[in-house]
Amino acid sequence: MLLKQAGLPSDGVQENFANFIVARDAEDDLIGVVGAEYHGDLALLRSLAVSEAARGKGLGRELVLEVLSAARVKQIREVVLLTATAEKFFAGFFGFETVARDQYDSVLFASLEWHLTQCASAVCMRLPLV
Repeated sequence: MLLKQAGLPSDGVQENFANFIVARDAEDDLIGVVGAEYHGDLALLRSLAVSEAARGKGLGRELVLEVLSAARVKQIREVVLLTATAEKFFAGFFGFETVARDQYDSVLFASLEWHLTQCASAVCMRLPLV
């Protein structure tokens, strides 16, 4: 439901749910989520969403830091993401840089999210981890 409220696709979430991090409040309500898809030594960061009530408190940054930490443990060399609205967030807080999307087409071919029509016009960003 949180992804839908944020206008994010759920395609591929179930297949990659083991690599998702969720945050819940004291009442056990879902307030944040982020995930990763691992493709060899590359990760696709996806589905970052924070509930309206929990925004502005740093939860989004914490969730991304957790995904990046997990990627480092898995010895991922680079994290890629697609965004339509959060380019400044990812560049400013984490150092992601905008890149040409087509350079990842062969590596991320198996990703359901990578092929979605709604993601076709998103900005592609990368963060080297090594």
